[in-house]
Amino acid sequence: MIRIEIKSPLINEISGVSKAGKPYNIKKQIGWAYLFDSTGTPEPFPSKIELGLADGQQPFAIGNYTISDKSYFVGDFNSLSIGRLILDPIK
Repeated sequence: MIRIEIKSPLINEISGVSKAGKPYNIKKQIGWAYLFDSTGTPEPFPSKIELGLADGQQPFAIGNYTISDKSYFVGDFNSLSIGRLILDPIK
């Protein structure tokens, strides 16, 4: 299980107009992913990650999460893919 820790509810918001003339608004929140090396040993330090938030989505609350099963789907050529990260709180 990959644990993701949210330490702050603050978000970084970037907005503008694309080359095609369409407005865009991107919201990201910082998280920390606790990963494993190729032997299955936990890495000594978490990796800083950016979590993209959907339109209207509230920032994740401070706490620990795991990646929801809803984040995975079967993509092109029947390959397992991951979409926008949906996080489930760890109880």
